[in-house]
Amino acid sequence: MSNGKSESDAWQRWFNVKSKVNMMILDKKRHPEKVALYLAELAGYAFPDYVIPKRLEMLYSEIGAAINRGSMMLGQAANHLQSIIDDAERFDMRKFALLIDLGLIKVPKGFKSRSCLKDFRNRKINRDRITLISSYLDDAYFYRPSKILRPGQIFRVRVFAPVVSEPSSSEERMNFLTNEGAIFTGAQGAALVIEQKYDELPRRKLYASFDRPSRLWRQYPSSDRQVPILTLQTCDSYFSLHNWGDCWPEYGAFFCFTEPTSEEIAAEEAKEKE
Repeated sequence: MSNGKSESDAWQRWFNVKSKVNMMILDKKRHPEKVALYLAELAGYAFPDYVIPKRLEMLYSEIGAAINRGSMMLGQAANHLQSIIDDAERFDMRKFALLIDLGLIKVPKGFKSRSCLKDFRNRKINRDRITLISSYLDDAYFYRPSKILRPGQIFRVRVFAPVVSEPSSSEERMNFLTNEGAIFTGAQGAALVIEQKYDELPRRKLYASFDRPSRLWRQYPSSDRQVPILTLQTCDSYFSLHNWGDCWPEYGAFFCFTEPTSEEIAAEEAKEKE
């Protein structure tokens, strides 16, 4: 009798926790795709990314079937659901997370903001690295980023990427960067990252270097603004442009330039003296 009541209580806990998770999703306190990915892993999918479109109820049912088969303990399953409730940071509504911290980048001596893209194109190391550099990435079009770069300036550069597979807009990414206190350097910043941190960037990604729309070039008054991007494939790479108004794919990351702390600058200066 007690065993039956105990099992009944366990199932009741499962349903209660599941209902709370669903309510948090409806209230936009938990991201449905992050929850679905987690449930897919619990259900035993080898490649959970491919089953994200499955409805949550289907995933719940498959976990329930695993419990009935004895391949998953009921209490354990309920604990997993409870973790969705408890771990706000992991399952929140944020679309972007840190991909890699590139550390500090220093604008080199001799850097000329008016000719930096031409200088970038003329350097052999860049021509060897980059399979194709768009002819539109020209100083005549990208000469006035929001932050004009000067020799000796130091920036901290981080790369953020989507944590969900749904597409995102340029506005969403700009809002995120603004909340991070980002400095907008456009094409000039992208060129610096490529020259100094190219080998540290993960492959099979697209990297955007945003700026305010008014600072981005467009070919005609009715054309879309153009965002500088670096596309890194396994072997080839391309320095080109992406329409501001087009959605960004899930493999589309973006640079975030910020002011470094005094401690970070001191550490960088000490490193240079070694």
